Amino acid sequence: MAGRGAHNLILLSRSGAKGAAAKDLVHDLERQGIVVATPEIDIGDSIKLSLLIAELAKSTPPIKAASKQ
Repeated sequence: MAGRGAHNLILLSRSGAKGAAAKDLVHDLERQGIVVATPEIDIGDSIKLSLLIAELAKSTPPIKAASKQ
């Protein structure tokens, strides 16, 4: 997505960006000027996921798909 022009990414996982590889990825993306959020979430919990999306909507640009080129 970053290679296709995304300026903001939300990367969902159960543990967030705690591991070394995850931290390195986030750092690399941020060096490219991309804003990265890494909330911890179990996407199987639809209520918590809905709440997270509502919270993110307050502070991030609208979620949309990348356009095909």
